[in-house]
Amino acid sequence: EPMARFLATALVDDWRDIPVVEKTLERGQLIMPSDIQLVRLNLYKQPEDIIDSLDAVIGRRVLSTIPAGETIRKKMVEIPPLVTKGKRVTMSYNIGGFFATATGTALEDGLDGSSIRIKNESSGKIIRAKVISPDEVEVLAR
Repeated sequence: EPMARFLATALVDDWRDIPVVEKTLERGQLIMPSDIQLVRLNLYKQPEDIIDSLDAVIGRRVLSTIPAGETIRKKMVEIPPLVTKGKRVTMSYNIGGFFATATGTALEDGLDGSSIRIKNESSGKIIRAKVISPDEVEVLAR
């Protein structure tokens, strides 16, 4: 029997429950579960960078207004910083059994575990510290 070879193009439907904005979300707003509804959509007709799970949306900060009924694309949201620029934080320093704390001001935003610049309110010095919580940073040893 003769063999034949040919190229074919196929369109594949991939229907999934996708997070869709239930009401208009404004820039800077944190996305809450009540802001989202799951809608069954064909991914074939959606942009490639669409967010397709609730976990990847809830708690994110909106970068620009997202109208009601829209799907959410990765470029539309970000993980909000744990510490924001200008926030007063407790700086802790712990090395070799010596422990000290001081108050400082964050000079930049910082995510959990990230290193940011802090201005010590007492000395005026700028140091690097690791973000531990929304109110505390750990001074990095030199």
